[in-house]
Amino acid sequence: EASEFEYRDEGAWLRIPGMDIKYDREGGELTYSHGSYIMTLLATLDLENLDERAIPVKTTVNFKVDNGRRGLSSRDYKRFRTLLGGIGHVARWTHPEISYAVSVVSQVMNNPGEEHNEYLMEITRYLKKEKNLSCVIRRRATRVGLIGYTDADWARCPDTRRSRCGFAFFLEGNLIGCQSKMQKSIALSTAEAEYAGLTDAI
Repeated sequence: EASEFEYRDEGAWLRIPGMDIKYDREGGELTYSHGSYIMTLLATLDLENLDERAIPVKTTVNFKVDNGRRGLSSRDYKRFRTLLGGIGHVARWTHPEISYAVSVVSQVMNNPGEEHNEYLMEITRYLKKEKNLSCVIRRRATRVGLIGYTDADWARCPDTRRSRCGFAFFLEGNLIGCQSKMQKSIALSTAEAEYAGLTDAI
């Protein structure tokens, strides 16, 4: 039985690994962000003096894998992978607006070049500017029920001609899940790409 185990209430959490949390019990809101995590990541990689950027990167960029033939040095390659891993974590939980950009640059993670590194730096500049941008979960929301959105491009990958899809799901107006990723198969039409994206979302 539960009564056989000792436990204690340590109050509301202010932080969980890498995430800052704020409660508003009266207003029924939970706010969480990665501000501290982002600044720690930048400091670890000696990027705390990086210039800031007010807008995310362009979503029209597509990389060919062999662009990495102008490879990075061992030091820059290690930093690239560490930074990409950290930014991927942030995109997954608190910055869904960069999911597409992170998905694109992740394609060349094993063979990055200067072009890819600069693209990653552009994402980093934006995150530094918007480090305290928060996600909010509200107890009382205007919308009721589960709502999902999906979209897909068509044959945008220059290497495989595969399409990229994305989805976002909201429960009572609160974002509970989103992702951007490459489809597993090659779509022969825009309609097929859209249906494949819907399948991936479900």
